[in-house]
Amino acid sequence: MRLALSSLVPLGRKTVTGMISASGGQFADWSADYRLFLKRRFDADAMFDVIRRNVVDQLDADAPLVVALDDALLRRSGKKVHGAGWRRDPLGPKFQTNLVWRKGPCRLRRRFHTAVFRNKPQDATLIGRIRKDAKLYHLPTQCAVGRGGKKSYGDRAPTPGQLRVDESVAWETATVFAGGEPRQMRVKTMAPVRWRSAGGGKDLRLVVIAPAGYRLRKGGKLLYGQPPHLICDDMEIPVEKLVQAYAWRWGIEGNFRDEKQIIGVGEAHVRKESSVESPPQFLVATYAIAQLAAMKAFGNESSAESLPLPRWRKDKPTPKQTTSGIISRLRVELWGMALGSGKFSGFARGGEKTAKGEKFVPDLASSVFYAMA
Repeated sequence: MRLALSSLVPLGRKTVTGMISASGGQFADWSADYRLFLKRRFDADAMFDVIRRNVVDQLDADAPLVVALDDALLRRSGKKVHGAGWRRDPLGPKFQTNLVWRKGPCRLRRRFHTAVFRNKPQDATLIGRIRKDAKLYHLPTQCAVGRGGKKSYGDRAPTPGQLRVDESVAWETATVFAGGEPRQMRVKTMAPVRWRSAGGGKDLRLVVIAPAGYRLRKGGKLLYGQPPHLICDDMEIPVEKLVQAYAWRWGIEGNFRDEKQIIGVGEAHVRKESSVESPPQFLVATYAIAQLAAMKAFGNESSAESLPLPRWRKDKPTPKQTTSGIISRLRVELWGMALGSGKFSGFARGGEKTAKGEKFVPDLASSVFYAMA
C-alpha cells in the first residue's frame, strides 16, 4: 500500500526509486522494495480481481460488461532490457514505416485469432476491427461437398470495402452516445459470413460504419476519417448496442495516454524479465484502483470538493473526473496538512487584476497540488 500510494503522487519520474523517495524511504534499506518486483512478491491477479469485482458492482443487473482489448508499446533505451526490440511506430507517418526500440506484447497479435475467436467463453460476444479488403465467404450450400468432406466456405462475399460502396444495400441509422452527446451513425450489415482467420465453423456478422465528417476549424472544409469495419460473432445483438460497444472502445486510448504520461508506466529502470513485467502491472492496478475510488467518492461527475479551478478555466469546468484531478486531490489529502495549507485555505479564489504584480514569492502548496492540473 505504501508503494501504491507513492506511485501516484511523485512529482518526478515514476521509477522504483521515485516511489521509494516519495514515501521517505531513501535513507533506509530499500532492498525489500526492489525484491517486491524482482521476485514477484505481489499477486497481480488478486489486485485485478478486486478491480473487476468493483467494476461489475457498478453495473445494472442486465447490463453487459464491455471490455476493450488492445496492445501498447513502451519506449525503452537500454539494449539489454528483456523483451525490447525494434517495433513499428504506430505514430509514424502513413508514407513511411518508422521503427523504434520498444518493449511490447508483440505475441498478442500473432495469437489473437486463435486465443479469442476459437477459445472465447460461451457467454461472451466478440466485436473486432477487420481490414477493408478482408476475404469473406458466404455459407456453403447444404449439398456442397469438397475434397475431404463437407465444405466450410461458400462463394466469395463482398469485402467490407465493397459493401460500403454497394448502392444496392441500404444504410441503417443507429443512435449512439459518443463525445458527450447522442449521435446518428449510418451502418450497413451483412450476415452470416465466414472468415478463414476465425475458422470454418464460425458464423460472423459484418458491420460497416459510414465515416463521420468533421472540420478542423469553423467554416473549414468538411473532412472524413477512415470508415471502421467491424466483425461480430453474435447474430442477434441489436445493431445500436453493437456500435455503442465499439464507440466505448475509444476509452482505452485515454487509459493508455494517462498510464504512460501521468502514471508513468514504462519508466522503471529495470532489465530482468520479472522486473520488466511487474512494475507496469503494479502501476496499472493502482491507476485503476484510484479511478474506482474517485468514482465511489464523487460519482461520474467532477467533484464539487476538488481543487479550485485556475482563473483560465473558470468558465470551463471539467465534465468528469480526470486522472490529473484525482491525483491532485490525493496529494491534498496526503500532504495538505503537512504543507500547512489546511484544506484549500492557501489558495486565492478571486482577487483584482493589477497591471503591476507584487513581488514573486514561490508557493510550495500551489506548485505541488497543481503540478499536473
